[in-house]
Amino acid sequence: MKPRLIFAYLFAQHLAITLLVLGLLVIVLFLGQFADIARYQDGSGHNSVGLVMLAALRTPALLQYVLPHVMLISAALAVYRAGSRFEMAILMQTGIAGTRLLLPFFLCGVLVGLVYTLAGNPLAAAAYRKATQISAPATAVEAAYAREIVLADETGSSYIFADQVLQGGNRLQGVQLIRVDTAHRIEIWVKARQADWTEGRWVLTDAQSISGAKTEPATGQRAAPSVPESLLAFPQTVMAQRLAERLSIPLLHLPATIAFARSVGAPSEWYQVQLHWLLALPMMLGAVSALSAALVIRPVFSGQWGRDAVAVLMTAFVVYAATSVLEALGAGGKIWIPVAEWLVPVTALLAALILAKTKRL
Repeated sequence: MKPRLIFAYLFAQHLAITLLVLGLLVIVLFLGQFADIARYQDGSGHNSVGLVMLAALRTPALLQYVLPHVMLISAALAVYRAGSRFEMAILMQTGIAGTRLLLPFFLCGVLVGLVYTLAGNPLAAAAYRKATQISAPATAVEAAYAREIVLADETGSSYIFADQVLQGGNRLQGVQLIRVDTAHRIEIWVKARQADWTEGRWVLTDAQSISGAKTEPATGQRAAPSVPESLLAFPQTVMAQRLAERLSIPLLHLPATIAFARSVGAPSEWYQVQLHWLLALPMMLGAVSALSAALVIRPVFSGQWGRDAVAVLMTAFVVYAATSVLEALGAGGKIWIPVAEWLVPVTALLAALILAKTKRL
């Protein structure tokens, strides 16, 4: 049999079992979501149909976090099935190295990851966003919110603080405008009761100078504040736009969301974590598939399914724990976020190759 046909056969076997395991875990995930939503949405006015809809809309976005475990389980089952029918032993007798037999499992994982990242993620994000809109009361969506933004340029930085953002970002209340130079010395600091977006600029109401204005000798009071036009022309969109939950943002929109979060002085680390998680997902699924296959594959079928199952479950736990810890460290600024997301898949792939060499497959 030609190697290409062998790889296609193992690839098809792995993909078929992956779809089966995925379907079962989707049902489990959906039931878990339904139970959680029913518990926390008690008294919200949603009937059973509404709760089912919310669970169904949230499940696709959460699926990305169980996909590594789906690939671990399905790869082990595919190898065990081929081994129980002595297909793996026959393939190895043809002279094909065990490391090459890991290739179809790796490619299957990469394919599943690419399909989810490129096609599934936009749909999952839209569904999660819809679920958020359904579950959030209208008053909460329309309520005022505070906003702090930082706009930097070559001459310094502008800080804009608003206690309340109203009318879709067209009116601010409790406003402070601060301009500092490149050495972080305050050049002007103005407070205003209100600011309204009018004809492409902000118009202040009851403005008072806190710093940067001289006192009039005759009255002993500060002169009326003179606010630079550049400080009054900061974009209205940065006040109107609100940061959404990271699961509701598709991959293609994450870079713009990260840039916006930085521009308004909001934390962007978890959005970066989500971006690099999705980029690394194909590699992650391919690597854990190859590692699972390397754990279970043997030249001769031994029927030691108990030990293999424990090994696969322990690997799933290690992958989950390592991913969670590294993501937390990355979001906390302890390590570089790309390293946090790519370290586990690269390590898993190297472990699969080393294991195949050690077992002399």
